Amino acid sequence: MTVVICGVLMFILDSQISNTVKSISQAKLAILEAQASNIDISRLQNQFKTIDGNDTRINNALPHENNVIPFVNALQALAKKDSVQESYTFSSPVPYTSQGSMNIYSISYSISLAGNISVFTNYLNDFQNLPYFTNISSITISSPSGLQQGSSMNMTATLYVQQ
Repeated sequence: MTVVICGVLMFILDSQISNTVKSISQAKLAILEAQASNIDISRLQNQFKTIDGNDTRINNALPHENNVIPFVNALQALAKKDSVQESYTFSSPVPYTSQGSMNIYSISYSISLAGNISVFTNYLNDFQNLPYFTNISSITISSPSGLQQGSSMNMTATLYVQQ
């Protein structure tokens, strides 16, 4: 009889120990998940701090396809600053890509400048700092009497715009 009672007690204690271990394991898992969640939330908060304001800069860097006047004004300001004569032509917008609700178009354009090599260098240095998504595809410089004399530069490029 003592053996039977000991066996029943062992079975009950084993069951309670198993349930306790299972409960402790679930609690540890819940704590680890909560810590991981806090780490993820903290990481997301830091990423949002990094993004904050940049989404506006990106949106402003993509003018609307029907209003490239701010971009043209920026080009004119560069030419005035660098004392260079300029003329430009723009093509019609062409679909480039679609990202979510934003449709991106590309507008090919060309710029002709008159000056010398140092003026062109200054212009290009300023051009690369423009707050627009633009890509230069070619530059041609012609100078019949040397690069420090009267020269002309033709540049073809692409401006990316939103619809």
